[in-house]
Amino acid sequence: MSDSADLTTDVPGVEFCLAALRTAKSDTEVFAALLLVTKLVKADSTDADIRRKIFDAVGFTFLNRLLNTTEVPEGCDLNMFRSIGLTLLACFCTDPELAKHPQTLTKIPIFNEVISTCRPLRGEDFDSNLCGTVDDCYQCVLAIAATADGQQQLIRHGTVQALCKACTDHCYHSHEKALPLLIKLLQTNGHTMWTYYDKILDHLVEEIARLMKESNDETKFSMCDSILAILSTATKQVVETLPFSTWSANIHKGLFDILRSKIGVKQRDPALKLSSLMIEFFGIAWAFGPAGDTNTKFLLLLVHLSCVEVRMTLENTREEEMDSKASVISSCYTMLEAIITFMTSGPSLELTAKQISQLHSALVGAFSAVIHYLKGRAHDKSQYCKLLVQASVRVLGAWLAEETSAQRDDIYHLLPFFIDIGKEYFHKLKDRLSKQKAEELGLTSDQQSKPVDLLRFLLPALCHLTAEDKPRQIMIDHKTPILLGEYFNYHWLLFTAHNMEYNSEIALQTLCGIFMNFTVQDSDFVKSEPVFKELLQLILTSLPTLVGKPEHPLLTFNFAVLGLMMLRQFVDDEEISGSSTAQNFMKAFIQLYKGCHLVSNKHCQVLDTYQSIWTHLSELWYLGMQDVTWSIAQFAWLPKVFLESNWLRSISQMINEIKEPTDEDSLYLQMTSGILTECAKHDQTCRQYIKEIGCGSVERTMNMEELGKVLEDIK
Repeated sequence: MSDSADLTTDVPGVEFCLAALRTAKSDTEVFAALLLVTKLVKADSTDADIRRKIFDAVGFTFLNRLLNTTEVPEGCDLNMFRSIGLTLLACFCTDPELAKHPQTLTKIPIFNEVISTCRPLRGEDFDSNLCGTVDDCYQCVLAIAATADGQQQLIRHGTVQALCKACTDHCYHSHEKALPLLIKLLQTNGHTMWTYYDKILDHLVEEIARLMKESNDETKFSMCDSILAILSTATKQVVETLPFSTWSANIHKGLFDILRSKIGVKQRDPALKLSSLMIEFFGIAWAFGPAGDTNTKFLLLLVHLSCVEVRMTLENTREEEMDSKASVISSCYTMLEAIITFMTSGPSLELTAKQISQLHSALVGAFSAVIHYLKGRAHDKSQYCKLLVQASVRVLGAWLAEETSAQRDDIYHLLPFFIDIGKEYFHKLKDRLSKQKAEELGLTSDQQSKPVDLLRFLLPALCHLTAEDKPRQIMIDHKTPILLGEYFNYHWLLFTAHNMEYNSEIALQTLCGIFMNFTVQDSDFVKSEPVFKELLQLILTSLPTLVGKPEHPLLTFNFAVLGLMMLRQFVDDEEISGSSTAQNFMKAFIQLYKGCHLVSNKHCQVLDTYQSIWTHLSELWYLGMQDVTWSIAQFAWLPKVFLESNWLRSISQMINEIKEPTDEDSLYLQMTSGILTECAKHDQTCRQYIKEIGCGSVERTMNMEELGKVLEDIK
């Protein structure tokens, strides 16, 4: 006897039901048999094989009639036949093959309708029969959602809308089943769902946030968990397009209530994670509360709680438990990084001296714990891949970009580790994005497999540290300039490929600052290390391609200043200093600086193109003017370039137009008069030309004594 036959006969009533179904001659007889079947298929003693036999006997044809009929015996529930059909289908869906059967998938609209419309009337208890029907529908939908293709079918056929409606209308099992199922779909299909159903999901978040704000029981915590799960699947770009003002404020109020209460880890961790996510979406200003509110209480609470969480976890958690805390610590790091950035570049906070002292003390304590944590892992490369190590390096990089005085010796001790881990992650990233595919990078979006670019987050800190002798020497000893030169080439390649994913423009600007520090502080090393010569060649050829493109002003000025600083270091290398490439670089440099100012109303002013960013550009402009003035004496061909550029005449005309100089005018006059003086001093043709264009009278008016003395020497 076969195994299936054994199974069938082992279950009382199975053979009877199967026989009754097979021999039924009318719908009435089939229905009578089905009343037994609905009890039988739910019995624990029936397995998938038996249920499949029953399904084969019933078939989809009769199931369809049950689900679609509107005629019932007098006195019976109008949904009686549909209810029996859904019970059968729910049980049959325990078979994965039946769950993905095309006939099952055609019933998705029925499941959606039941899920989204069945709710108790005000003041009434749940109807047990109706509740059972809703349960059956959820069982079917869950079975379909067990496969990726099934999830796509649900999304295409309106289940997202049905689940959202069930939640917002408080239908049966909305929070117990609809919300978890919706979150499951979001976790694997977030991009698709936020793309097509963003407004519906926004309405759902608004309702859950309202509940979170208004509840004063366990619901507040469960709603916090749900909002975190939903918003974690969205991107900042998507959220920014939503009318989020109401739910954003409600989440703020709900989280403030939670975090200032006496709660345990189970409640605190999701609240900290959601706070971090909201700051990622809306910036640190969100922590101040609704628009126009400048209350710092919640912000200070978040900072102090984050600092405490970091210290408690990193100092007191056993190693085997550390990974389980990685996500909440990473969220705390995100908030700390945001507050550091805000406090150093945003508007001043209205804090008392005591609050400022407490805030700084809390931050120092937290980052002391981060330093201690990393010191314990710096010599074990197997730790490099851990998410908490990566996150700790990133947040410490943000701290060191602004604060390098605290625990200076510990930072110097960690510097080789920073260089090594940054190098390892950079090479992983570089391997993924080969040079051959650079022009296609704009099309790559595999975020899950993209390695973290830790070196990118360390650059601001390295820029600060290269200004100090001891850490700069440590970097030289560990061949950091070679690594950074390779990194510079990598980001230049991405930048010229017009790839925006990696923020290469900012990385290149920071790298320029690092190489400026090396160039100014370690002249002999720069001349002897080949990476600087290679970098100079890249910049000399690249600046002409940037000048004239107003969309990249900061990068252009950084290239101009660094290139000129390095070119002066290689003045004795005729192959470089006397090349046409160097001369073309200087032509581009002069074109860039010539177009920075104009005279309006008898005063010098910055061109409109640069007005909004002049606070960032002014120092680069000053350094560039200083260096180009010094360069005139070094490069015999440079005065001729000035003559051909017509900048000398332009300077003279602007000086003549300035009347009653202000401080800003005086700085411009000081820098430009230096160029006129050096050109006149080192080139006879320039000296004659400057005299002819009227600078002889200008020097007396503007107290340019040195220029006047040089010009007086003309016979």
